[in-house]
Amino acid sequence: MIKKANTLFNFILLTSVLFSCTETEVEIEALSEKLTVQVRYEDWGPASQNDDITVIVEPSMETYSLNETGKAFVEFSEKGTYTLYAYNSTYGSGKTIVSTEDSLSKINLFMLEEQFIDPKVTINSPNDYEGFSPDEQIAILLTVWDSLTALDELHFKCISDVDGEIDIISEEFLDDAQKKIVVHPSANQIHTLAIEVSNNLDIVTTKNLILNTSATKNVVLNLTKNEDNTVSLYWDNEDDEVSGYEIYRETNDDFSLEKIATLGPSAMMYLDEDIPVADSIFYYLRVYNSAGYYSVSNTVTTNNNE
Repeated sequence: MIKKANTLFNFILLTSVLFSCTETEVEIEALSEKLTVQVRYEDWGPASQNDDITVIVEPSMETYSLNETGKAFVEFSEKGTYTLYAYNSTYGSGKTIVSTEDSLSKINLFMLEEQFIDPKVTINSPNDYEGFSPDEQIAILLTVWDSLTALDELHFKCISDVDGEIDIISEEFLDDAQKKIVVHPSANQIHTLAIEVSNNLDIVTTKNLILNTSATKNVVLNLTKNEDNTVSLYWDNEDDEVSGYEIYRETNDDFSLEKIATLGPSAMMYLDEDIPVADSIFYYLRVYNSAGYYSVSNTVTTNNNE
């Protein structure tokens, strides 16, 4: 009877347990309190101990490694329904649901390629090595996505190689996938920040960001397009540590970035008298201190269609 149930279960898994983000209930006729999970690839056959696959049991969140034949031996301490995942961060994953009311001793769990269950994270801003003053709060913009966990249930942590774990001052979703977190590293130097995002399976994705908190305060750059087809750039200087400015210009025609001026610490404006012909012209400042570190201003835009 058990052999027949195993055959039926294997058939069900082959035909219907194609992993998706929605739960798929699998009918099992027999499940004991200890279960042998044979992890298999959909096309290749059994997995192996060297494949770096973890079996995760939800909701207990226990994890199991595979033995040399690709098996994990799962124990259930309480009766109930459990979701089993097989997971490899580079290949993909598999999923099935079992119940202790049944009594099978062995099941197959099939891995599907590129079906990932780890959080996907991209750092949109700031850029690596961007400078901030020591008293400045830093807003980090992320794009996040997870196939299993609602975005507002993801957990975020920020760890500096200098300060250790640092508090997230505030966090909010700007839209369906854009997350903003605000942090303030305390040490006045270059930090490597490890931004950790974990989902409900305790799978963690880490992205690193290199920031410099030894720079000058950011300045707000303003622009005026003059009637004589010149451009006036102006800003306020509120930082006594400023040692100079560099002005950069870029157009949307060839996206070639050029430094058009180097100015001293007392400068608060610049007149661009030779602007190129372009639909869009972009300007920004680098603000340097005596140590050679710099912060970057906002970008301002104008055009010259003449």
